[in-house]
Amino acid sequence: MAVLFFIPLILTTELHQLSHSLVHGFLARLGDPTTTLAAFSIAFSFNTTFSGIMSVATQAGMSYITDKRSFWRVARFYSYVALAPFIFIEAVALTPLGDWLFGTMMGASVETTRLAKAASAVMGLWIAPNTARNLATALCMMNRRTMPISHATMLRLVSQVLLLLVLPFWFEGAVAGAASLVGCMTVEALYLYWVARPMYQALPAF
Repeated sequence: MAVLFFIPLILTTELHQLSHSLVHGFLARLGDPTTTLAAFSIAFSFNTTFSGIMSVATQAGMSYITDKRSFWRVARFYSYVALAPFIFIEAVALTPLGDWLFGTMMGASVETTRLAKAASAVMGLWIAPNTARNLATALCMMNRRTMPISHATMLRLVSQVLLLLVLPFWFEGAVAGAASLVGCMTVEALYLYWVARPMYQALPAF
């Protein structure tokens, strides 16, 4: 029973790593790959560092969700918590703070800094689908249904490939990579929301 519970979670972790490698591999094939990859890596590291606090929403949900009321308490709490990193990320990405942090402190070139700021601004939007996904994941794990989590990650990879094929027609490389992550995470969150709805409905009201 433990094997059936944990194998999908192990698979999900591996697929998440593949998702990041897909972006890097795709961006490396675009024009000026050095600048593109540098800008994306700066934006990705910056965003994961300051939005990492949201990753514990799953564990918090498993610990504190016992009914519908407690679910919404946890959801509201993490929605409020998410505002702090979101505002900080967007403030850096959309103001001269980004020029100072990425250009002066990190030593990135002017073009790399410009792209990193744009990619960070887009990537900051992933906080919303990540929060929804983590809470839905908590419901799945509480109900010992981990296979849908793996299915959601597979769907994430498929949608990411499709997004990487079309987004460069509208966005520059690093920004397209950031948009593909936000898009595929949104698809993943929507699928888990659909799967977790019956689990939420089965919770007692109080």
